[in-house]
Amino acid sequence: MSKSSQEWRSKLKKPVDNNTGGGADQGTVAAGAAAGEYDGILRLSAETVVRGIIFHMLEEGLAREVVPGSVEKTLRRMRRRDLRPTIRHTTWLAMTNHDRLEWLLAESRTVPLIHEDDVVSLDGRDED
Repeated sequence: MSKSSQEWRSKLKKPVDNNTGGGADQGTVAAGAAAGEYDGILRLSAETVVRGIIFHMLEEGLAREVVPGSVEKTLRRMRRRDLRPTIRHTTWLAMTNHDRLEWLLAESRTVPLIHEDDVVSLDGRDED
């Protein structure tokens, strides 16, 4: 784990175990099931991944806000690399919110950089 990951992780007071929230694209699951396409796999778009990261950073008190420009940069990077993570729905449901955040960051190759006043910017782990 990188130093910056350890920095933000150390601010986590207590893992939140909420199996219904936090970035799971439940709308996609419901729509896919209604269309007969759902196969037990969550397929996350760049937008869904970034929304999940922001949700968990704010919800778990790891950040007060996320720098908007860094969100756009992360979305562009993910789209350019065609990053669309997938995970089994049952695995997602078994994860804690902190596990989900770790997974979203890893799959999107994103590192949260904490600035003063708990403001976070998102940066790529493997910037070109």
